[in-house]
Amino acid sequence: MNSDMGEWWRDSTLASDLRPVLFSTSDSGKALTLEDTQAAVTIRFPWWDSLGEARKFLQWLRSAESGADFCDLDQGWRFDAVRLGDWFHFLESDFDDGHVFANVMVDRGLFLKALDAAEAAI
Repeated sequence: MNSDMGEWWRDSTLASDLRPVLFSTSDSGKALTLEDTQAAVTIRFPWWDSLGEARKFLQWLRSAESGADFCDLDQGWRFDAVRLGDWFHFLESDFDDGHVFANVMVDRGLFLKALDAAEAAI
């Protein structure tokens, strides 16, 4: 786990309909967002301009063992993920001031099915 972040996943809220949205090309430069319109949650990856940059995370989602974590940060933006059993926990924050934009948990199996569908659609 990321020791400097503590056990942030303990405060995760359920985002039962969190889905990945993938873009092969985009005017805004974004390649991936995670969205749950019911919970009004959107996690953005502003520094991933192409799916190639998102591949490491997408591969981690499919292969992570329980307890495995993932972290990426750039220019004040930080994204953390951890798999705990059948759940993924995702945290988007500003590492300069500690502001949390999103801290959610999602059922791993449902999320991976949604990821497969999103990848098939591009």
